Amino acid sequence: MTSENASDWRDLAAELPADRAATLARREAKLLQGGMPADQVAALMLDFARAALHDRTFGVLYPDVPVPAGAEAFEWEPHADGSWRRGLHWGSWGAGEPITVDVRRPPAQRRQRQPPDRH
Repeated sequence: MTSENASDWRDLAAELPADRAATLARREAKLLQGGMPADQVAALMLDFARAALHDRTFGVLYPDVPVPAGAEAFEWEPHADGSWRRGLHWGSWGAGEPITVDVRRPPAQRRQRQPPDRH
């Protein structure tokens, strides 16, 4: 089976090392417990599994591990029709800088607040 025609992330997870497959399973459980709709979780998990097969999205799959420079991160983006869709964001984080993506909160709420300009 190739990642392009897989219909379920578990099919792809069978090709991953056990620790990565377990990480994906924990991520799925957290997303479902957080209230994300099951069909959206399934689509996101399929993306994560495909990426894990190619050793990408390291910071998303392993949020406590430093992200290699040029790693990819998935985020959910709100759209005008009220739905949330996956967006693929490229990053150029330096080595040793951890990143965590919280898909349960809108992007604006995840950003750090900037201090006000003082003139």
